[in-house]
Amino acid sequence: MTDDDLKRIDGAMSAFGGPVSYEVHCSDGLTRELSLKELLSYENPQRKAIHSLKATSVSLEGDNKRTAIVDFEDRYQRTIAFYLNGFENDVEKFNSAMMDIVEGMRPWYAWFVGRFSAPMFAMVFGLVLGVLAVVLIWHLSACHDLPGAGTGAAWVVLMANSVWLGSLFLSFMCAETIDNLKKRFFPAITFAIGQGAKRHDTMENIRWVIVVGSALAIVSGIVVSIIMMPFSR
Repeated sequence: MTDDDLKRIDGAMSAFGGPVSYEVHCSDGLTRELSLKELLSYENPQRKAIHSLKATSVSLEGDNKRTAIVDFEDRYQRTIAFYLNGFENDVEKFNSAMMDIVEGMRPWYAWFVGRFSAPMFAMVFGLVLGVLAVVLIWHLSACHDLPGAGTGAAWVVLMANSVWLGSLFLSFMCAETIDNLKKRFFPAITFAIGQGAKRHDTMENIRWVIVVGSALAIVSGIVVSIIMMPFSR
C-alpha cells in the first residue's frame, strides 16, 4: 500500500460515507488514530512499523445512513475485509470502486504464495525431500554392491520409508519457521508509507533474488541430472 493507494481509498470512502478516520496497529503494540494527512506524513520507522490499518467512514445524513469500514491486515486468509451499510446501489458502486483499487495493490507473488499455508508448504516440501531421498537410496542400492542390494530388498524399502517419514516429520516441525519466513519475505500486504517505502524496495530486491536463485537451482539440478544419467549406469 503506497501513498497513492491511500489517497484513492480515501477518495472512494469519502464519496460513499464522508470524512475518513484511520486506525493503525504498529509493531510497538500501540494503535494510533490518524487523519489522512497525519497518516501520509507518518514516519513508519521499523520499531513502530504499521502492521494493520482500519479505515472508517460514516454518514448520518437523512435516511440514507451509510457506513464503510475497511480492514487491511497482513494475513493471506483475510488480507482485506469490508463492512458496508447503506442502500444496495450505493454499496455495490462503492464495492466495485474498492475492488478496482485493491486489485492494483495485490503483490505479484500473491497468486502463488497465498495458496500455500505453512502446514501445506511443509507437507509438499517434505514429500519432495522424501521422494528425492527414496530415489537416491534406490539408485545406490541398484548401482553399488551393498548388502541386500536389489530393488526388492527389504532393507531398502525400510530405509526409504524411514527417510520419507522423517522428512515429513522434520518439515512439519519446521512449519512455524516456514510460516515466519513466508511472512517476512512474502507478506500479504506491505505499508510502503514513510520509511516503509524504502524497506519495501529492499525486500522486493531480496524477493527477486530468492525467486530467481531458486529457479536457477532447480533448473541446474535437472540439467546436471540429465547430463550425469549416462555415467551412472
